[in-house]
Amino acid sequence: MSDKRNFNPPREELERLYQTLSMKQIAKHYGVGETVVHKRIHEHGIVLEGVGKGGHRKKTGKIFSKEHLANLSKAHSARLAGLAPELRPNWKGGPVQIQCAYPPCGKLFTVVRARKDTARYCCHSHRSKHLNQGEQHPKWRDDADRTPKTCALPDCGKVFGPEDCGNIAIFRNRKFCSKACADIGGLRYEGEAHPRYKPDSRRRSPRGKQGAWERKVKSRDHNTCQDCGATDRPLHAHHIVEFVDSVELRWEVSNGVTLCDDCHLKRHGWVTSDAPVEKVHNGIRQRRWEGNCEWCGEFISRRWSDARGKAHLFCGRPCASKWRARVKRTFDPPREELEHLYQTLSMKQIAEHYGVGQSAVHKLIHEHGIVARRNWQRRSQQKGREGFQPETPVERV
Repeated sequence: MSDKRNFNPPREELERLYQTLSMKQIAKHYGVGETVVHKRIHEHGIVLEGVGKGGHRKKTGKIFSKEHLANLSKAHSARLAGLAPELRPNWKGGPVQIQCAYPPCGKLFTVVRARKDTARYCCHSHRSKHLNQGEQHPKWRDDADRTPKTCALPDCGKVFGPEDCGNIAIFRNRKFCSKACADIGGLRYEGEAHPRYKPDSRRRSPRGKQGAWERKVKSRDHNTCQDCGATDRPLHAHHIVEFVDSVELRWEVSNGVTLCDDCHLKRHGWVTSDAPVEKVHNGIRQRRWEGNCEWCGEFISRRWSDARGKAHLFCGRPCASKWRARVKRTFDPPREELEHLYQTLSMKQIAEHYGVGQSAVHKLIHEHGIVARRNWQRRSQQKGREGFQPETPVERV
């Protein structure tokens, strides 16, 4: 371990220095830290002569001159005598008034005499405003172009500068003097030039690719279902190769076929009998699922695509959360059994009977809405008697 040390002086030399120098002076002498000097002294067991182990060198303290001591004595005597501050020998004057250095403020404020050369502002807000403006701002850039600009709208021609924009960052990118001018002459991004343009998005607008492709497919098939020949039902343009499977064939007319709604569902492998309710809205048949919430029993109506394949349906997220919490619970006795025990046993006795905590029993009783029918006042009087037992004790499992 000693081979890895950079500071490992001989014991005799370290002991000789420790008798006359302080720990700080020894560290400065060797050019190391005080901690490593203390470790070597403690490791070698070096102590001060005449002090013993654990002793310290007596500190001399601060030495005052005779004149300074006399002034301290006068000030102390004046305080003991109860003299007013202005009558004391060391009195140099009371608080002073200084004018705030923030130009819009300029009011006078009072400070102690010790701060007369350092105080400049009446509050912190004025200090931050004055120190963070212009060249005094910590993010000030000398190379930033602050030359006033002319509004890019030809009919306006107004000149504006950084002070009109709030800060130099906004002024650097602004082309118009106001939002009104930007609304008139500003560039509006559309189509592929828009920063949020998605080339593969499936737009349902009649003027988009989806509407144009659907019209071409139906016109080619003469608005007739190619499976059953129906013409009096709502018709759909079906992708032979799925939309998500091929990017090249998405808008090819040869990849589409006209189908009625029933044949369209069969092509996708959906059985129409799974949708017990059919409603007509704006001339289009809608298949919906109607039933009750599995937790609270409230009537709900869902689209068939949202309800198909789901084993449990709820009216909202709170009911779904309660149902999941109940499924995960290991302690869930029948309501009749819990109600029977609650009429004769206390919460603590029911918890001991099932081997669970009282909180779990209380939550379940509150959830089922179980109410005790016994007389609590009479029962509390019987609890004080010796040898009290419940009316119908239950055998523990």
